[in-house]
Amino acid sequence: MNTSPARQRCKDNEQTGRAPLWLIASLAVLAATPAWADIIFMRDGRRLVGRVTERRGDRTIVQLESGTADVAAADIVRVQPAPLPWELYEAEKKKYADTADDQCRLGLWCREHNMPERAATHFARALQIDPNHAATRQALGHSRVGDVWLELKPAATPSGTTRQPSPAQSPTPSAAEQELETARVAMRGAEQEMIRLIRAEWYKHILSIEAHYLRSPSKRRFNEGAEMMMAIRDPLAIDPMLQVLGAGQAAADERRILVAAVGRFKTSAATLGLLETALMDDARDVRKAALARLDGRNDPRIMSYLLKAVKSDDSDVVHNAAEALGYLRFVDSVPALVKCLTDKEVRRVRNEEVITSMRGWFVGPDGIARPLIVRSTVGNDPFHPDVREVTVTVFHTEIQEALIAITGENYGFNAEGWMGWYRRQKAAGAAPAQAPAAPQANPPVNAGNSPPANPAPGKG
Repeated sequence: MNTSPARQRCKDNEQTGRAPLWLIASLAVLAATPAWADIIFMRDGRRLVGRVTERRGDRTIVQLESGTADVAAADIVRVQPAPLPWELYEAEKKKYADTADDQCRLGLWCREHNMPERAATHFARALQIDPNHAATRQALGHSRVGDVWLELKPAATPSGTTRQPSPAQSPTPSAAEQELETARVAMRGAEQEMIRLIRAEWYKHILSIEAHYLRSPSKRRFNEGAEMMMAIRDPLAIDPMLQVLGAGQAAADERRILVAAVGRFKTSAATLGLLETALMDDARDVRKAALARLDGRNDPRIMSYLLKAVKSDDSDVVHNAAEALGYLRFVDSVPALVKCLTDKEVRRVRNEEVITSMRGWFVGPDGIARPLIVRSTVGNDPFHPDVREVTVTVFHTEIQEALIAITGENYGFNAEGWMGWYRRQKAAGAAPAQAPAAPQANPPVNAGNSPPANPAPGKG
């Protein structure tokens, strides 16, 4: 009896133990197709995704991705067949390579299929490969600031407070939401680490500019280094610039370049750096350059910062702060400055060194006339008979000079005169942004403006 070729091949397969080709192909298709699951809709609004594996009377056993759930049959509204999401994910995952672009696309696919924790995992992997991957950053809602991507803050209400969900809108977070929040926290930590690394790179770069250009004896090389500094546009470079070129060993020329480079930024870090330079730098022209960069900045912290510095125990800081207030002409600083015009001090002096009468005025190296110290009251020290305690009134001429620069008037150390000027300005309306050119701080000549007899020199 003749046997057809197809039947003969089947018989050969049976004899050799090999599966027929059509069966192998069918199994391959089935293996590549995600298994089907059941979506169980519960009466309380929840949905379970898994496979119903067993029914025991009034109980239903559902196999989930991890573990099982035992639910009451009466709590189930309906069961709808659907592909198992995790097996669907495993099949989809094989289509994407381990690159930033593909990991971002896979994260978007997971987001579309309601898998937030897996989406966060793939977005994090994309940023691990490329921290500046634009598509991933945009998918996460980040915004670019300079050379750094930052997470956007929550929207604010018209009152300025962050919008918070009501209790009815704040259900207990699910495991997936908790995992997503954990991923967000990790992302914020990664951002802070990235900022730290960028600043560290700027620090090394600016150190290199200083060593190879700014400290070069060649004028051409110095100018090239200055151009490099002025070309910096990243605000994350401000702190490294201040650390390198604001240090004590930096030359005055380098500090002038620092002021010019930092002054191009309007950020908080730049403003505070310029303020520190205006108060602490040894070179007067560098301080003036920093003040010129601060002039016109609408930042209320500048005046507050300088008024605090006026009360410093460091006489140089007091002098520079008063000079800065005068240069910037903050009219609203007048009341606070008037309070600092004079103060009382107790000094210990030897008997033969006590000055008992006014000796007139002396002119310092800066060309400014200042009064000599005199004693107002004297008390004996029983343990040191040759030493006396002297209570003196200290007249701060540097504060007077600041007031003259701000107001264009000279009321000497007459506090009421200065406050009268300030009240008149307020009564007339908005105080002028800048006072007219101030006269020189000469000793007052009229009786109303003269300081009491026996003034003491200020700290400046």
